[in-house]
Amino acid sequence: PPGPRRDSRPPPRRSRRDRDSRSRGRGGGGGPRGRGGGGGGGRSSGPPGPTNLADWGTSGVIVDLKQAGFGFIRPDTGKVDDKDLYFHCTAVSRKNPFDELRVNDEVTYEAAHDERKNCATAKNVALKSGGSGGGGGG
Repeated sequence: PPGPRRDSRPPPRRSRRDRDSRSRGRGGGGGPRGRGGGGGGGRSSGPPGPTNLADWGTSGVIVDLKQAGFGFIRPDTGKVDDKDLYFHCTAVSRKNPFDELRVNDEVTYEAAHDERKNCATAKNVALKSGGSGGGGGG
């Protein structure tokens, strides 16, 4: 009875092919379109939807801190699209641990684009004075 065995093998092969073609369709169709449109628009005159990272500047003041491990910075240039700049505790410089940051602290940062949230976020957040207390000139 080698016949029935041969007949029972093809169905698993077919299902594998189906899975492959589905995943290819999703990845191939979605990926390039999104990247091409977003990337191309961003480099030219400036995208209409998302803000230009340069608009966020490189320094500002902490306006909100959450115990969950994130906070918000008000850029020196003011809010962008009526929003403050989000940052996560992992984006804070090791010199100034997140726990030591306070509201109204002046900080420097690098604006970056958060792929997952599709918004701007701050990286390499550090206190401007190099520590709370701002040493005087003596």
